[in-house]
Amino acid sequence: MIADQSTWESGEYLQAIRYHASDALIDAEGSLYQILNTANGEVSLQRLNKKASLQAVIEMVRAHAAELGACCVAKFSATSIQEAISSIANSADV
Repeated sequence: MIADQSTWESGEYLQAIRYHASDALIDAEGSLYQILNTANGEVSLQRLNKKASLQAVIEMVRAHAAELGACCVAKFSATSIQEAISSIANSADV
């Protein structure tokens, strides 16, 4: 989980990843950002005029938890997008 834009910009390990064109970043309010790889190798974010639904974010968190080998991921639920995203920081919640 990335706390804010300055954390994103200073996170060298995040900038070193080569992102796929279909990758996106979702903020705690559900706003979607396209992750762009620039010609000079830097990464930038472009805010899209789209929001993820709570159900879509829950499904993404479930998929992420399943990839990490968590059990009972189908039982995961959240009452807000912020809660769902915050749960990633503490995988014991998933």
